[in-house]
Amino acid sequence: MASVSHAADIDCTMCHSNLTEGKTKHAALSMGCTTCHSGVNAADIPHKFKGTRGLMAEGADLCFNCHDSKKFSSDKETVHVPVSAGMCTSCHNPHSTDNEKLLLKPIKDLCNDCHDKSEFYGPTIHPPVAEGQCTLCHSPHKSPNQRLLTSPVKDLCTMCHSGDDFNRKNRHKPVAEGQCTECHLPHASQNESLLFRRGNMLCRKCHSEIEKNPHTIAGFSQPGHPTSGRRDPLRRTKTFGCDSCHQPHSSDWPYMFRYEGQSAFDLCGKCHKSVM
Repeated sequence: MASVSHAADIDCTMCHSNLTEGKTKHAALSMGCTTCHSGVNAADIPHKFKGTRGLMAEGADLCFNCHDSKKFSSDKETVHVPVSAGMCTSCHNPHSTDNEKLLLKPIKDLCNDCHDKSEFYGPTIHPPVAEGQCTLCHSPHKSPNQRLLTSPVKDLCTMCHSGDDFNRKNRHKPVAEGQCTECHLPHASQNESLLFRRGNMLCRKCHSEIEKNPHTIAGFSQPGHPTSGRRDPLRRTKTFGCDSCHQPHSSDWPYMFRYEGQSAFDLCGKCHKSVM
């Protein structure tokens, strides 16, 4: 009787059944263990290996025997650091797992292994972040966009955020130029609507001249704009501020007015009906 000399002659799962118990199985398993582990003598226990675990190649070079390397590298695109370092198994189990795409963990938990969790928590959390849908916005391997985004920021945000609020006659410059992240944090924020800053402080980042020049609500002889935290008379759940009179994204009226009017005086009567 011929002696058993290598893994192809026996069923490796007799001892290593735990490697194939996951719901998602690597297609290579059906091709036989020696597809990857060619340098192992299964007759000797403990096994004698040639190289690391008897693998026919090291790191990503082994994976690229089946997976097209061009999909994971580029001189012109942004490549995820673990991918560029050939660390495939830092995210993927090479045998089987209970997660999709042979991931070691659910996506949210996997990403948090390297990315600081504090950046993804706060009073306001972007729904895709809260649900662990990191790959809805980020490509896990490479991308032609910065930060591995699946599309440019403008196109990415409008996949979910679209409609009249962003497409009226007059558009806020950051909106028109697709600079959503000039005002909004993409993951989590201490402020409502994922804003960088609270209330009027955000507007002042670009519109600092309002504090120095006369403004109709303060009177033409006084500088500044007294939006001091009172309740918005037309939106009782909101604090009175810049967005009480101005739309943040787009408007059918000049100066990004929230309500119909051609001048600031036209807006006064919206709240001060008794004096108009």
